[in-house]
Amino acid sequence: MSRVAEVPPAGVAEEAVDWKIKFYKFLQDFRDTSGNFKYRERVFRMAHMMQKSLVVDFSDIILYDRALARHIEEEPDQALEEFSSALAEYLRKEQPEYAEVAGRVYARIRQPPRVLKIRELTSDYIGKFVAIEGIVTRVTRVEAKLVKAHYVHITPEGALHEFDYPEQGEMGERIEKPVVCPVCGRTGRFELVLEKSKFLDWQKIVVQERPEEIPPGQIPRSIEVVLTGDLVDSARPGDRSLITGILRVMPTQAVQKASGRSVFSFYIEANHVDVQQKVLEEIEITREDEEKIRELAKDPWIREKIIASIAPSIYGYYDIKEAIALLLFGGVPKLMFDGTRIRGDIHVLLVGDPGTAKSQLLQ
Repeated sequence: MSRVAEVPPAGVAEEAVDWKIKFYKFLQDFRDTSGNFKYRERVFRMAHMMQKSLVVDFSDIILYDRALARHIEEEPDQALEEFSSALAEYLRKEQPEYAEVAGRVYARIRQPPRVLKIRELTSDYIGKFVAIEGIVTRVTRVEAKLVKAHYVHITPEGALHEFDYPEQGEMGERIEKPVVCPVCGRTGRFELVLEKSKFLDWQKIVVQERPEEIPPGQIPRSIEVVLTGDLVDSARPGDRSLITGILRVMPTQAVQKASGRSVFSFYIEANHVDVQQKVLEEIEITREDEEKIRELAKDPWIREKIIASIAPSIYGYYDIKEAIALLLFGGVPKLMFDGTRIRGDIHVLLVGDPGTAKSQLLQ
C-alpha cells in the first residue's frame, strides 16, 4: 500500500502517542461531508444488528489523522488491536447492554488507497497492512483454532491448579505449553482441557490474480488467505474479492521436512473481505426478472443476440464467443445407467497468439 508521509510534530516521540485514545476519538468525533457522525451511527447499527465487526473506511482515517493511517500501515498488529480495544471501550460507554453479551469485537478496514497485485507482494511488505484483489479459487472447510488454552497443573501432592494460557494475547500457530505453573511457580505435568479452552472459527481460502493482471506468457499467481471469526464463509469460489490484511510468512513443506532450509511462503491474515462480484448462485432472480427471461426465450434470434453481446467491442471471433456463452449458461448434469455422473459444468480453454484479445474476451 502507499505509505503516508506525515511525521509526528517536532519534539513528540511516536512511541509516546496513545493510539488507543486516537482511535476512540476517531469513532466519537469523525464527521462525513454532510456533517453527520458517521461512526457513531455505524456503531449504533452494529449493536442493533448484533454484529461482531465495525467496518471503517481507510479514506476516513486518512482525512481524520494521517499519522493514524500510517500507524495502521506500518504496525498493523498493534494498531488493529488498539482499534478493536477502543471500539470495545466505546461500546461499553454507548451500548452497555450489547457490550456485555458481544464478547470480542473487531475493527475492519476497507477501501485502502492502493491495491497491490498479487505478484507485487514481496518481502518488503511482511508484517505490513496490505490489500489485494483477485478471484477466490479454493475454500477449505471451517475449523476451530485454539486461541486460549485452559491447562490443569497436577502437583506432586495431587493438587489441581487451573489457569488459562497464554495469560496475555492469544495462541500462535502452534500449541504453546507453559514452562511453569503461574499459580505455584513450579514445573510438572500440564494437561490441556479442551472443553474449557477458547476457540475461534478458522478458514483458509486461495486467491488468484485476475486474468487482466497476468503478463503475456505467464501463469497466474495465487496466495493463501486466512479468515477468522465472522470472516469465515464470507467468500466462495468464483467470487472476485478485495481483501485487506497483514502479510505474513509460514514455512513451506520442504522447510518443515528439512529443518536446515530457510525458505518461507507468503500468506495474508485477513482483516476485511469485500466481495465485489459474487458467483452466479448468489444472484437473486425476482419474479419480474423471470418473466423477462421467459419473454427473451421466445425470441428466435436470442442465441445470436447473446453471442453478439459478449465483448461487443471486439470484432469477429463468433465461435469463441459462442463457446463463452455456453460456458456462462452451463449444461445439465446427467446420471448414466451404470451410476456414472456427467457434470453439467462447461470449461473453456482459449489458446492463441499474444495480443488476440483472449483475456478481454474472458472478462
